[in-house]
Amino acid sequence: MRNIPRLRPLILSLLVIFSTATVQAQHDGVNCGTDQHHAWMMEHDPAYKAAVAANEAEYQRFLQSPMMQRLRSTGCEGEALRVPIVFHVMHPGSIASTPNFAPDAGIIACVQGLNDRWQAVIGDGADIGFEFCLAKRDPDGNPTNGIVRVDASGVTDYVAQGVAFGSGPPGIDAGLIKVLSVWPQADYYNVWVVHDIAGSVAGFASFPNGGAGDGTVVEDNYMNANNSVVTHELGHGFNLAHTFAGDNDGVDCPPNNDCTLDGDGVCDTPPHKEGDCGMTNPCPGGGVWDNSRRNYMSYCGGTTRFTDGQRDRVLAAAFGSVRGTLFLSEGCIPADLPIETGITRIVYPFNQPLCEDTFAPIIEVKNYGTAAITDLVIETWLDGALYGTTNWMGNIAVDA
Repeated sequence: MRNIPRLRPLILSLLVIFSTATVQAQHDGVNCGTDQHHAWMMEHDPAYKAAVAANEAEYQRFLQSPMMQRLRSTGCEGEALRVPIVFHVMHPGSIASTPNFAPDAGIIACVQGLNDRWQAVIGDGADIGFEFCLAKRDPDGNPTNGIVRVDASGVTDYVAQGVAFGSGPPGIDAGLIKVLSVWPQADYYNVWVVHDIAGSVAGFASFPNGGAGDGTVVEDNYMNANNSVVTHELGHGFNLAHTFAGDNDGVDCPPNNDCTLDGDGVCDTPPHKEGDCGMTNPCPGGGVWDNSRRNYMSYCGGTTRFTDGQRDRVLAAAFGSVRGTLFLSEGCIPADLPIETGITRIVYPFNQPLCEDTFAPIIEVKNYGTAAITDLVIETWLDGALYGTTNWMGNIAVDA
């Protein structure tokens, strides 16, 4: 059954419950290519540029929304928002070589480190309230460990040059690698693990703007729990800019006239220049300096935190039009549960006008489990409140 976040802003939901069984900056000593990748996309892809503007407008609206006020006051009520994640390991050699290239144990440890940082299990920052899970079922509903291994050595120049993070060369267009293996972006967050990114770059990511290449690219060397590379790149993937955004390649202090719009768009991360990581911030603006220089989205060493303001931006993405579907995905649910059902479609009133004060909704459900379902309790929710329940008895066979 779909694990729908409790605070998702649904007007009407029907829940089925079963009762029977170029300038290279540093972060923690490595480079990130997201800014260059983003700049190249903004210049060469009109659809991406339009999506960036739409995403930022959506964020500004969400900041002022009742949902945002509720999240700030109550959080997620102890429930982590679960994000299915899949690692596509694009290895440069034969299948026999893959166990030593980004091994499964390293990827599993990497995801644990990612969750520990995002949930503030380690460090001293805000708990974002996310749980990234290695996918447990693939797009066809089959069991998976969330790790896909693909021999990419047949792509011209991949082995010799790696992938480019911006315009290239050196490095080939990352899209040539991504197209070899990608799962539906509405249901999974895609990470491509490659043997080399040109220019001594550890990784780069797309902001939550959709599109064919949406996701993160990271070098295989960082598939472990000991660094914050994937933590940082997925921050970009969920709406976070660098804390020094707007510094004109380290030349100027970022503007800070409106902290929700200028710089990184976050009010509790003081604006600073890329290379300023000392005990004091040379840029004006005040605030808690460690919120920037110790931030996972900075390029200073020893990063330990996200902030409450960054959490707001991430939650805006979580409830937004591009990333919001991830939290309705079944990707984190094991594929071999004995009892599991889900709504396949709403027959009525889907796409039909409601002309009366009352109506009787008609839904179709499917048995995704391995055992027959003999009774259901159907709850109808309206504007976040339980409206009524209906009991059903019968028999729904497996796969019916």
